[in-house]
Amino acid sequence: MNIHIDITKDIINQFVEPLSTKVIDDEITFNNTLGKGQIERRNFNDKIELLKFSFQLSIPITLTSSNPTDSEYLLININLSKFGVHKKVNDTSISVQRNLPIGILFYTPNIEVSSTSATKMPFEIVLLKFKKSFLSEIDYGNLTILTNTTKVLVYEDLDIDSESCLRIILNQESSKLKAYSKILELLDINFQKLAKREVEDKYEELHPLDLKGLFTAATLLRDPIMDKTFSIDELSEVANMGKTKFKMLFKQVFGLPPISYKQKIKMEYAKEKLSSKEMSASEISYQIGYSHPSKFTIAYKKYFGVLPSSI
Repeated sequence: MNIHIDITKDIINQFVEPLSTKVIDDEITFNNTLGKGQIERRNFNDKIELLKFSFQLSIPITLTSSNPTDSEYLLININLSKFGVHKKVNDTSISVQRNLPIGILFYTPNIEVSSTSATKMPFEIVLLKFKKSFLSEIDYGNLTILTNTTKVLVYEDLDIDSESCLRIILNQESSKLKAYSKILELLDINFQKLAKREVEDKYEELHPLDLKGLFTAATLLRDPIMDKTFSIDELSEVANMGKTKFKMLFKQVFGLPPISYKQKIKMEYAKEKLSSKEMSASEISYQIGYSHPSKFTIAYKKYFGVLPSSI
């Protein structure tokens, strides 16, 4: 099944016909032939529209979403699933996934995104839609990275603070006011990151092959418990470029040098495991490659400013 969505129009209603269903109380339920699934919509102050997708499909669905060049809207796609969602953004293939620096994808003007959802796997995805003019209302009107139509691939990491905001937003017991305040907090966290990237980096146009090489190299760094340590020489060779160019472009695209990028993944993974009480600090330290828990404690304190035991 193929579905095409124009994000400048009412999103939820564009699913009604292809899914052979209807909207009831701002919610769509998938018919049984497709598998289990719901799409829920919430509007906040006529400023922001939130859509939550929860589904486990019986048949694959290919979804193509477009945001025209002259669009007045921006869309934020956040994957809360345990599984990556593989997307083609214009001519670049990426995976949007929790606990990776590509957990949040911004649908800027002049972008088309397509993905095919895997079957028999549970997914949870959140969309936030708002007008570009809203950036000025919240003092981010100069954030040109989201409105420049020549740089369409914009994303950030889904850190633990952002995910914490989302869980409160999605909690049915949260008041609408509290949910809205957490949406603003979530936006502020990530717009601050984007603003920092704009200041620090002089962006240059990248050839699609350069982007492909960078994403290929980044995939080698994304597993927090991977045993092998990749050198800059190995990573730049995988990216098919020289070391100097690789380090410069990697930071431009991912916002961090390769070593810092890997450290961020490890630390965010550790923080999540500590917060959920799934593992002890000692267990995590060995899992992510530290030879002794004391070394992990030092690294964690340096990164977050608090000891693991305080979580």
